[in-house]
Amino acid sequence: VLQLDDAQGTGGWPASGTIALPGLSRDNRNDLVSAILYINDALIFAGTNRGQVFRIALDNGTWTPTPIRTKDLPPNWIWEIATLPDDPNILFLAMAGYGASHVWQGSIKIDAAGNASAVWRDISGKPGKPLPDTPVNCLVIDPKSTKTIYIGTENGVFRTNDWTKPDVVWELFSAGLPNTAVYDLKLYSATRLLRAA
Repeated sequence: VLQLDDAQGTGGWPASGTIALPGLSRDNRNDLVSAILYINDALIFAGTNRGQVFRIALDNGTWTPTPIRTKDLPPNWIWEIATLPDDPNILFLAMAGYGASHVWQGSIKIDAAGNASAVWRDISGKPGKPLPDTPVNCLVIDPKSTKTIYIGTENGVFRTNDWTKPDVVWELFSAGLPNTAVYDLKLYSATRLLRAA
């Protein structure tokens, strides 16, 4: 159950403060929403600690959650969800865990009946040169160059200049940073300043 409270705003949110997500139980303490991305007053994405992803859309006054996870995604904790600045149907996930890929790109399709589905692609690095097998805690897309993504990991910051290539190349982007985990990134577009926490 996705819990919404007054901190999330009131306009258009369900009066009950909850949206039941298919396959998750409020009584199961192992079912947790771990990431939420607010797109607008009619569209939200949610990710869980078990690698589930939901597109939650408001239509005719009703919030409808649609699972968009496929078997390709590992059942790992989703730390962050992002979309391209101009296209909410191109989705990115930062995932925790070990022994599985950590950065995923999804392409969402909406059929004539309004049903959503997604095709997922592992963009964790090219064969033979993947990202380190360590949790990815956050990601940010450069709004001025949307092929560029920065990620914060347990091993610092990495960057790709083109996530659209079949074999995505990531490079360490941590010059001047201490040897520490990075849990949040913000890019101030006007001055091209990337902040890491």
